[in-house]
Amino acid sequence: TAQPVMSLENLVRDRLAAAAPLALQRGIDIDFHAEGACDRPLHQETVWALVDNLISNAIKYSPENGRIAVRLSDRPEGGCSLSFSDQGPGIAEDLRQRVFERFYRIPGQAQSGSGLGLAIAERAAARNGAAIRLDAGPEGRGLLVTVDFA
Repeated sequence: TAQPVMSLENLVRDRLAAAAPLALQRGIDIDFHAEGACDRPLHQETVWALVDNLISNAIKYSPENGRIAVRLSDRPEGGCSLSFSDQGPGIAEDLRQRVFERFYRIPGQAQSGSGLGLAIAERAAARNGAAIRLDAGPEGRGLLVTVDFA
């Protein structure tokens, strides 16, 4: 069925507001910058699941008093990109595909979790015609998660 056209910016803003108390508890600053609304045919619940998983991971793995940058930008080839960058430990390049497997957890992790967050995020992105990729964060520190919407 056709999805209603919605503002990705508004959906992200709503979910970041919902995550704010958790971020405040850990002294983490979330900086959100949007170049535009990025109006797209979107499935609201799965976009919420996508953003919730990515922002809660960024909060969980960031150091206390860290900073998370969330960016919504237009892509030169059309569509838009939503990115989350944190100052956490990041994910080694050779594990970046594996972390999308259900229940996979990086060995030796201190944080608790089920290993489902990124699997859910990847499916939610696909449901909305988007793809997720993982890279090292700015200056090679932390993790940069980018979701490209066509």
